[in-house]
Amino acid sequence: MQQGIARLQTMVKQLRFNICKLEDSRHANTDIKDLASRIEQNISHPLQYSSLYWSIHLRSTPDKIQHGHPILESLKGFLEGLYPLFWIEVLSVMGMVSIGAPSLRGVISLVKVSFCTSPYPKMILICCRVPIRPFLREFRTFVVSSLPSTVPSLPHTYVSTRPFLPTQSPLLSTFRTRFIKGIEMQRGKLVSWPAPPLAWIGHTAGINCISYSPHGSHIVTGSDDMTIRIWDVETGAVVGEALKGHTGSVQSVAYSPDGHHIISGSGDSLGC
Repeated sequence: MQQGIARLQTMVKQLRFNICKLEDSRHANTDIKDLASRIEQNISHPLQYSSLYWSIHLRSTPDKIQHGHPILESLKGFLEGLYPLFWIEVLSVMGMVSIGAPSLRGVISLVKVSFCTSPYPKMILICCRVPIRPFLREFRTFVVSSLPSTVPSLPHTYVSTRPFLPTQSPLLSTFRTRFIKGIEMQRGKLVSWPAPPLAWIGHTAGINCISYSPHGSHIVTGSDDMTIRIWDVETGAVVGEALKGHTGSVQSVAYSPDGHHIISGSGDSLGC
């Protein structure tokens, strides 16, 4: 529990806008030649670790987070203001945006609080009697929907995501208040988030096998393209990179009972 609180406090203290001090928002992450040195200079190792593993530490808490739980105040402190957006910026520059949605999903399953109270009524993202779990779900949907923008270019966490926010999204007021010179869409704006895609895109050949994780939050698939992919059940988004190693078609996949490991069988006569 203390590790989870420490990770949240580290992010609140150190996360900030344009943390790597980029001068031009037009460049993709891969085009920034000194990106590695910028990360080393501006994103401390504790912040890198916290950004990657805060959700895991929270999920190690033995009890559900309810009113009065010690973690609740730290979680509220992280959700208030722009820290969630700054967190996605750090994940983008580290090439780890793909863990954003699964991290949030793990926290959603842990938090049982419907509403929270805040001594800061002017906070933008979460204020007095604004529901925590719906906000976490909203931000998770935002993260999944903005993957095409935030993965290749960290400035587009702010530049390219705002125009496509639905008019009913509470995040829209955040962008309008804090980023007043953003791009505005004049026509065709969505009212609410679209339904998850019916087609899940990732494999480049036929799928031979599929298995649900023990908790039902993920699906693993094996394909003729010799790879294994993990998918988020709610959104259809790919979780992480394709798992490679087989030199033949993947014929079978299965989760371990605790959901921490995957076993596979292939036409190359190997089990992994």
